[in-house]
Amino acid sequence: MATSDNLSSSLISWLSHCLTQRWYWFVFGWIALTIGLRLTSPAWESVVKDGDFEFLPAESPSRVGLAALRRAFPEDKAKSQMVLLFATMDGPATTQDKCTTLDVARRLTCSTAQIHLARLLNDTEHLDPRDPAVERLKHQIDSAFEFDAQWFDMVRSIAGAESDLGNRRLIEVFELRRDYAIAINDQEMANTELQTLSTLNDQSQRSLTSEKKPLLLDLEVHESIEDVWTWNDPVLSNKLGIDNPSAKLLALQIREEFMAVQNVKIMQSLQNVIDDCRRLTEEASSVQKTQGDQAKPASDQNRFRIEITGPAAVGADLISAAKASVSRSESYAIIAIILTLLIIYRSPLLVFLPLLTIGIALSVSTSLLSIAAYLSSTTTWFGSMIELYATTRVFLVVLIFGIGTDLTLFLIVRCREGYFQNGDSHWRPTIATSWQNVLHAIIGSGLTTTIGLSMMAFSSFAKFKYSGIAISIALLVTLAVCITFPTAAMAGMGPIAFWPRRKRASALNPQAESEDMNLAKHVSASERFWRWLASWVIGRPGFILLASLAFLFVPAVVGFLKMNSVTYNLVGELSADATSRKGQKLVEQFFPNTETSSITLCVIAATNFQDDQDLRHAIELYRKQLFEPGVTAVQALTDPLGEFPPDRSMSLLSSGAWRRRMLQRHPLTLQKYVSRTSELSLRAARFEIVMRADPFSDEAAKILERVTRQTESISQNPDGEWFESRAAISGTTAGIVDLKYVTQRDESRVQLLVVLSVLGVILVLTKRFELSVYLMLTVLLSYLATLGVTYYLFRLLYGVDYEGLDWKVPLFLFVILVAVGQDYNIYLTSRVLEEQRKSGQRQGLMDAFVSTGGIITSCGLIMFSTFAAMCIGGIDFQGVSASTSQWHVPALRGINELGFALSFGVLLDTFVIRTIVVPAYLAFRRLE
Repeated sequence: MATSDNLSSSLISWLSHCLTQRWYWFVFGWIALTIGLRLTSPAWESVVKDGDFEFLPAESPSRVGLAALRRAFPEDKAKSQMVLLFATMDGPATTQDKCTTLDVARRLTCSTAQIHLARLLNDTEHLDPRDPAVERLKHQIDSAFEFDAQWFDMVRSIAGAESDLGNRRLIEVFELRRDYAIAINDQEMANTELQTLSTLNDQSQRSLTSEKKPLLLDLEVHESIEDVWTWNDPVLSNKLGIDNPSAKLLALQIREEFMAVQNVKIMQSLQNVIDDCRRLTEEASSVQKTQGDQAKPASDQNRFRIEITGPAAVGADLISAAKASVSRSESYAIIAIILTLLIIYRSPLLVFLPLLTIGIALSVSTSLLSIAAYLSSTTTWFGSMIELYATTRVFLVVLIFGIGTDLTLFLIVRCREGYFQNGDSHWRPTIATSWQNVLHAIIGSGLTTTIGLSMMAFSSFAKFKYSGIAISIALLVTLAVCITFPTAAMAGMGPIAFWPRRKRASALNPQAESEDMNLAKHVSASERFWRWLASWVIGRPGFILLASLAFLFVPAVVGFLKMNSVTYNLVGELSADATSRKGQKLVEQFFPNTETSSITLCVIAATNFQDDQDLRHAIELYRKQLFEPGVTAVQALTDPLGEFPPDRSMSLLSSGAWRRRMLQRHPLTLQKYVSRTSELSLRAARFEIVMRADPFSDEAAKILERVTRQTESISQNPDGEWFESRAAISGTTAGIVDLKYVTQRDESRVQLLVVLSVLGVILVLTKRFELSVYLMLTVLLSYLATLGVTYYLFRLLYGVDYEGLDWKVPLFLFVILVAVGQDYNIYLTSRVLEEQRKSGQRQGLMDAFVSTGGIITSCGLIMFSTFAAMCIGGIDFQGVSASTSQWHVPALRGINELGFALSFGVLLDTFVIRTIVVPAYLAFRRLE
């Protein structure tokens, strides 16, 4: 053991010598590494992922359901959708409103048909018109052509019958029809379209707007578009508002999961198309005015609304809000740290050095993580080591800024103490000695946080798992930078590092004491305060300990009772001005019986049914049994629009009944609701279960639970047609339910592992079991009290509609507060043990209390500032003035909650736990 200690001491001594005597190796080495990695690493945005459902474990019911759906309906690759609502707020749509609506519809239908045609031609050079996929393409082209004709007539009614405005914009659909004719070997149709194109090109060359091509969807989002449903759809036209004079719906089917990063690009591309269509309508109105006619007023954007909503739009808003929060939090954190350091230390170099250290740590960390994520996604030999998410950077920024500043200040303050005692002539030896004295505390603090956060890697939810790995790697890099870079930098800077605050005049030059009287008085006042507080705490430790614990007891009990009072309502996390939330409210206003998200049920029978008629009969029986409380409609092969609940009869004269009979045999209905694969033909059916409840809400989860029990009951009925069938459920609500189950299970596991791992580190550092357990209990008490205060504060702010804390808050608050909160415990107790070895139990505790009081308070305020920046970063100060016609990036309630909770928790740790509760216990127990 002695040999090991000697070896460790020799290594530390050698490293301190290198840091102070060969300081330029470390300073320029870190700078060169930072620049090199920044130039060679991929951009963070290019490797980041996001989503929730696709990162659930493979055995989760929603993922099993999605796999079953893909097996039965391989041609349907849509995972989510964006819904466009066109609504006139004060009556029927005007000519201008209709013109813009038709223009958006024609462009999106044309883009989707182009995408569909390109995919089909990738598989074969010539298409079979009888193929269901080609039939669907033909319908898309016909729909685009119909929208084109209606739109062109509308433009001419606005701009004048003789106007050639819009000729150039008709060309795309005729080019599409020509390409389709060539693909199916219809030469006659191809020649006809070529003649039409020639005429349109001649006209467009004479048109004043011939250079303006219509803006279609961006190429980079083409691979994500599966289909588009409009009011021209023969199956869904009634649902999408064909007869509604004031509003229409258009549903874009998306291949991405609702929280995919790609949805941000899709939503932005849609908004660009909408804006371009609005401009063209205004241009048509202005043409009539220049021709001397009485111009029709342009459409009022507040009266005529085009909103984007649906699950994919919610995901795009969530991701964009998280990205905006990262950017704002980073800026606010820098400002907060600068102001805090200037106020506390009033030394510009003491501001510059921590910021430079943090900047190097953040840059190196993110570059290494970007490289690792890129290699994980592009190479097989590297394996799936790490994945990055849009929200990961939020935690990287605030943790590196907060912890990096703390560790740097632990070192700087200890070096300043040594400088005050030894003077200029022993500058580098002083730095080396101070570094050796504080090294164990810095390493202990850094490793405690790193090991605690690394326990998230044991989660089964991939976003928690990989976030824990990424944050741990970043904190290890930060620890390495903080141990080496500021020490080497101070060794190279010399005493100027503490300018303009000079060493104590009384200690080094009694004759100069009067020259530094103000500083001496300031230091004396600070020391008097901390000695008075230390005497008060150490003098009556039992009473103070009981009083402080009683102060924390009530909020801690509230926190314990509200630990599971969380919400998974992702829509509710968005601020009220979010585009997707505003759109959803309008959909509910104009289409109260139309859903934007449903529960998808894929049922596979144990054996094939005898024939098509037998299958239809079985599907109708199954459909009627799915009407559990809360279910408003069930769409299936026998009722494609879900208009006939079990208690509604099909009258011969009912228009709905005739429509139902007609749609039952439509090719698109067959394609959507029954499997056409050779394996599952006459075995698999699809049901869309519609409910009035928000798909993200607890009410929807209860409806899903009832539906699941009913499918199990049907499968277990030996007298039924679906005996021993397998029912697989997918969709947004199913994913939310799985997310809740998996994350709550992970939360219990991670919390236990964090407590055990952090306790183990403290035991190794202090070698005192009772003290280590007590330190852990103080942090847990602080966590519960913080949780209780946070819950009731936000309940007060949001009122009776408050559903609870965002589901991520309790876990991240626990992991970060327990891990980070021990930093100050370790710094304090290690100094107490050091001073007690020199001065005895009581005096050593007093000296340690005084010497660490200022630095712990300073670090706590800096950590508070960084977490407060996270809270402020979640607030959108521009939201009030956002235009109703543009996609506005909203704010996230969850970021605000977590930022406040972490800020409050750090203040509680700094001014109550570390200042009163821990010293009072140490004095009461008189631990040697």
